[in-house]
Amino acid sequence: MTSAENRVVIRAPHAGMVRVEDAPEAGGVALVLAPGVEVLLQPGDLDAAAYLTRLAAAIATARGRLHRPA
Repeated sequence: MTSAENRVVIRAPHAGMVRVEDAPEAGGVALVLAPGVEVLLQPGDLDAAAYLTRLAAAIATARGRLHRPA
């Protein structure tokens, strides 16, 4: 679980919030999840690659749970 003091909750998600932008200040790209919520990714960073793999798996799990019959 996340620490309550560092928690960000996106209450009204919509597809337009998510995008990828160049992040020259970080030498890579920013995965923007919501206004003010960005994940900075740098080329060659193995942790970033693992993060994206784990994120993709979590997205698939969340999608499955949303479509599961009650």
